Amino acid sequence: MKADELIQWRQSRNLTLEELGQALGVTKGCLSRWEAGERKIPPFLHLALRCLELEGGELKKRKPNEYQVTEEKIFLSERKASYRAMKKKMKKEGV
Repeated sequence: MKADELIQWRQSRNLTLEELGQALGVTKGCLSRWEAGERKIPPFLHLALRCLELEGGELKKRKPNEYQVTEEKIFLSERKASYRAMKKKMKKEGV
């Protein structure tokens, strides 16, 4: 998903950054950075948005921080994947 697609999805459903962030368990600032292209949008975001659509588009009330996904967790996940790929490549090359 690209930043402009995320913006279009959110705006077509008349959601604010805060409302969508609450539904996804991320901060308003995190969404803002995704939309501005300052941070990489997680590759699974389209699945989360699809789940919201299947729920009838309603933003369900949740406990604060329930299933919270922070930018730091996403960043660390991406770094781990890069590290694993690098190790695999080095092993294959016999380094």
